[in-house]
Amino acid sequence: MIKQQHFYIDGRDIKEKIDFYIQLDKILHFENYVEGSAGVPVLDVLWDVMTCGAGLNCILHWTNSEISKQNLGEEYFNLIIETLRDAENYPWHQWPQYAEDSPFKLCLE
Repeated sequence: MIKQQHFYIDGRDIKEKIDFYIQLDKILHFENYVEGSAGVPVLDVLWDVMTCGAGLNCILHWTNSEISKQNLGEEYFNLIIETLRDAENYPWHQWPQYAEDSPFKLCLE
């Protein structure tokens, strides 16, 4: 397995939805997270990116996540977490080209 890298986002920097995607873009280097861009909900785009391998070999530490939860609202925060937890469990091992990769991991702190 390829060694996982640790990345951090600080919940104090996430005051609204777009802030989360900007922080994640700094780590995973993807874009197009403008709400409603091309008629695709942001969470659907997040799922597409995560299942295309963006988070492989990555451990994401979301520090001060409770502050983000307050700022984003519990419902939207939980939808983000659900999407990222689903990405943790995505069956990468089914494709030989990812056999040496480590799956994405989320740590709420």
